[in-house]
Amino acid sequence: MKASIEEILEHPILSGFKCIAEYSDQQISSYKGNPLIEALPPIYESAQVTKLLTDFPDYDDSHREWGDETRKHCVEQLKHFMQPLPYNSRLEGCFSRIIRDGYVVRNPTSSIFARQFSVGFSKILEAGLNGDGKNITGNRPSASGFAIVGLSGMGKTTAVERTLLLYPQVIQHTRYNGKLFILKQLVWLKLDCPASGSLKVLCQNFFRQVDLILGTNYFKQHVNSKSTKENMLAPMAQIASLHGLGVLVIDEMQRLKKIKNSGESEMLDFLTELINTIGIPIVLVGTYQSMFLFESAFANARRASDQGDHILSNMENGPEWKFFLESLWDLQWTKKISPLSDKLRAVMYEESLGIIDVAIKLYKNAQWEAISNGTEEVTVALIKDVAKRCLKLIRPRMQDLKTGNPDAIKAFEDMKPEWLTLNDYIKNTEEKALIQGRIAAEHERAIRKQAKNDIMVDLVSTAISLGLSPSEAEEAALEVIKSSGGMAEPTIMRQQVANIALNRATNAFEESEQMNTNRDMVKSKKKVKPLINKEDPWCAVFQTLEKRGCVSDTLKEVGFLKSPADDLMLNYQEPRT
Repeated sequence: MKASIEEILEHPILSGFKCIAEYSDQQISSYKGNPLIEALPPIYESAQVTKLLTDFPDYDDSHREWGDETRKHCVEQLKHFMQPLPYNSRLEGCFSRIIRDGYVVRNPTSSIFARQFSVGFSKILEAGLNGDGKNITGNRPSASGFAIVGLSGMGKTTAVERTLLLYPQVIQHTRYNGKLFILKQLVWLKLDCPASGSLKVLCQNFFRQVDLILGTNYFKQHVNSKSTKENMLAPMAQIASLHGLGVLVIDEMQRLKKIKNSGESEMLDFLTELINTIGIPIVLVGTYQSMFLFESAFANARRASDQGDHILSNMENGPEWKFFLESLWDLQWTKKISPLSDKLRAVMYEESLGIIDVAIKLYKNAQWEAISNGTEEVTVALIKDVAKRCLKLIRPRMQDLKTGNPDAIKAFEDMKPEWLTLNDYIKNTEEKALIQGRIAAEHERAIRKQAKNDIMVDLVSTAISLGLSPSEAEEAALEVIKSSGGMAEPTIMRQQVANIALNRATNAFEESEQMNTNRDMVKSKKKVKPLINKEDPWCAVFQTLEKRGCVSDTLKEVGFLKSPADDLMLNYQEPRT
């Protein structure tokens, strides 16, 4: 038990604020009459989220005249610097929706809410869902979840924690609609995946943190020397339901990757049950080593949601990076102000690769060095020198990431995701995945390349069906793709291929006619076989040409050319019912 307690206390608890329930009218009908939703803060718009998340250290130009050591303390405040980016607003929107949507069918004023406690959570979990998607209490859970996977240092944990802290962690209910209603609502709870990957330890962490936050005694009730994960799962689900847990966040999910037994499957299966059967939204966070989440049962649970997973990479050297760096650069405590020049912007990106945590640490160390050595100025040379000395532990990995060294990247799986897993997931997922940063551009390039390959195969097949040889078909397809860069509509490109084939066939037809006309003039008795016979569909095309009719219509009639409507029908899928 002592070892377990040590592991439980391994990570600090994220604790939010508590408040007394104040209910507000809801615009959305499904949110009305539900105290768990009505007690939440209002639905924030993007501009409000940006304002609420912005966190700049206290700064004034006069601070630059303070003593050296005092100014170094000021520089240290940069570790709390938070410049919200568009992604932060989208992330808050996802949390806002899954919390409220998860509460819709868990209304504590409904009869089903009380029924689940009389039935028992062991039975509910064991029975699962029926064919109609309902558990044995008759409830159809509406909860969902998503995963946040990305490069270390890109602020995944910070973004999640800052978002959670916009909401009260505990809301104390006493009366609702004039009636007694006693409930401590736990809006969110954040746990770290245990270093051992143990589901048992995760349950223990859950009980301990709930006790510390709510002042309850669940750990003592459910954890002892004889406790097993099997007899702790149902109480965990019951407590989450009893206190109206809005969302459970589990960070450091990459730790499961190191588990060689069935720990990964056990934990993900249980979390999936919490979503599907009990209706508790769950968000999993981890580095690129957590890509296995896209291949697990948890992935199937998430596909019922339209929130989409979040895949984060380092920023590109573009507008977003420029905006972030300009906000950071305003906070200078050196006596000489160094304007953000193009050279400084370039060297900051070169040395940080657009990784937020690295950029902030680099800027902090550069200011400390400038204050210590008396130059009082941040320069290109100083940044390069500080990067070599202060970032030496991560510098080799940064260099590998910069050059794209495949062997090194494979050795450090948290540097970049495994492309096959990522691309297969994105192609097959029903909801849209949010890909952020440099990896988004790489993925777009890969998609465009694949699209061009698919177009090439389609055009070559079309050309061969129109009578061209494989080499002629490839030549025609390349000519069409080159003319538009492969960006034209597929139907238009097929028609262009058909025109090329038609021109070549016309030339062949004219050659054949000329040879037949002159055959009596040839002394040889050998009969010249026409290149195109009357049964060939091309004859219909040539007859249309002679009559000056519409060639496109004839091409469609003989099956050589699809209409745009046909193209649409091939790609049309029946809507789900």
